[in-house]
Amino acid sequence: MPNSSDLNGLIVYLGDIIELSNEFSGGFLDTSKAPFSYVDPIDGSFYFHDIKPGNYSLVIYEVVSGGMVYYDESGNVLKIEVKENNIIDLGEVYFSFD
Repeated sequence: MPNSSDLNGLIVYLGDIIELSNEFSGGFLDTSKAPFSYVDPIDGSFYFHDIKPGNYSLVIYEVVSGGMVYYDESGNVLKIEVKENNIIDLGEVYFSFD
């Protein structure tokens, strides 16, 4: 469990996905249209509601450091497929702005 002071002010966005090559993809954040959720500073949870179906990237935003696209172990953007009337549990998401 992260230190709750580390979670203060964090925002999580669902960004767009950019295909960089046949093997790799990246994320892009347009804050004017991206769905977002504030991170609960007590338990680190976040929830999105009423999201249009599609594929999204996870972007973690901190006011001082800016946004960070979340990548998997292979260096690919974590793709989140949202389907209509479906709940997705991402499990535990670990990140660092270091």
